[in-house]
Amino acid sequence: MKNNLFLSHNTRLVRVFLFVYCCLMSGSCSDENSKDPGGSSANENLVIMTDPNDPLLLQAKDAHGDLVEYYGDRDAEGLPLRVTHIIYKQESGENIYALDESGRINKMIAANGVEFTFEWLSEKQAALTVVTKDGENQINTMIDFDNPEGGRLAAASNQPLRNIRAGKSISLSATSVKESVLQNQKTAATGNVNVNVNACGVPSSATVFVKVSETTSGNHVGSFPAKMISQGIYQTSIPTDNLPIKDNRQYCEALADVIGNVCMANEVFNASGGPLICVQLSIIAAGISGPGAAFVLAACEALSLTADVTCLTLGFDGGFGGKSVIEKMCESKFLDREFEDLTVSAYALGIPNNIYSSPQVVNGGQLSGNTLNFNLDLGSKTAVRSLALVPSAPAAGQDYQSIASVYCLPIGATISLSVLGTDGYRDETSMTVSSNQKETEFTLGVPGADSGVQDVVTLQITVPGQESITRTASLVFN
Repeated sequence: MKNNLFLSHNTRLVRVFLFVYCCLMSGSCSDENSKDPGGSSANENLVIMTDPNDPLLLQAKDAHGDLVEYYGDRDAEGLPLRVTHIIYKQESGENIYALDESGRINKMIAANGVEFTFEWLSEKQAALTVVTKDGENQINTMIDFDNPEGGRLAAASNQPLRNIRAGKSISLSATSVKESVLQNQKTAATGNVNVNVNACGVPSSATVFVKVSETTSGNHVGSFPAKMISQGIYQTSIPTDNLPIKDNRQYCEALADVIGNVCMANEVFNASGGPLICVQLSIIAAGISGPGAAFVLAACEALSLTADVTCLTLGFDGGFGGKSVIEKMCESKFLDREFEDLTVSAYALGIPNNIYSSPQVVNGGQLSGNTLNFNLDLGSKTAVRSLALVPSAPAAGQDYQSIASVYCLPIGATISLSVLGTDGYRDETSMTVSSNQKETEFTLGVPGADSGVQDVVTLQITVPGQESITRTASLVFN
């Protein structure tokens, strides 16, 4: 039954992209430069946004109402520079794809909240971290797109696993994180909406969006992804009444170029790339107890659609590029979104619910040249910011570290870390907090194991007066 649902979902998605693809390649999209979203001659299924302050670059819609939206950065004239996010919207939820500076997918959040993070080691290799929405289950593995057979999976081997680390112990240390360290990562600040995120009184990382709707009608304008300027500080732009660019042809060329770059940057996901990851995760997830494995495998379906999301929407399938695609894109509808009063709020994806700021009402024209500021407080309850395994896919015999970043730890809290390997290795250690800590990193040193061994690291935090927190992460030795 599950396989049938998977095929049905994929079939529908293919129809979405084929619809847009045929529109582009057949020339059936009509030519219109209009500010009216209800224009009679422009094609309503492919809309290019021209407001220089609008981070939404392109929106494609099929007959079912499913949307694929491209968000990104523009230059001073409003021309697209790069795509930063792609959001695929369905009735069942949204799949969010975040891109790095080169256009590669570095994070994907599925509709069920499972998060995939790629650390690209080369053009064809990536360290993949998968975390369930509740944060309780985490999988770490290496993906080698040049080696579809894998060879890194413990469950795939019938050979007995040797315990080459018998008699060796794990080690635990703790380091308080200073606020000056939290501010060391910065990017260029460009936008008219600032969002400050804090937890336990210190700048905190989160996945942040700015939600905009028309105050009078209540119509949803968009949920705009915010990018991190520095730790705890995020920024995005929302549409104002600035004049759009005049040369639509120039815009088409720029947009075709940046989306073409995204397609080429993610070509490893074509063919068997997505399914390869899902097969690999299915084997590792077999070692996860509880519902976490099912959530991961369900979310992997969205990951397998990456090639479609980054390429097929605009016909960049390797056979059509350059002028023909530019021409068809220029025949779509152009829109400079203008609004009167807007209701704006910020929110961060949270567990189990999102965290929202208080809304602000602003006039679209008044926003031009001004900045909106929001604050998001993630609370002062003890929480795990991250549980990282470094390296994510160690070589045979290579030691690794498990680094737990925890904030809001009160006096008397106990941190316990344990390791269980499929080679029979088992060890655990713990530490009690002697003073209140805003944020602390706990580093666990783990001895290396033989090739094919799978380790499960378990973090447990016991806080007086609170429910204990448990997180797990797993990896496989190369």
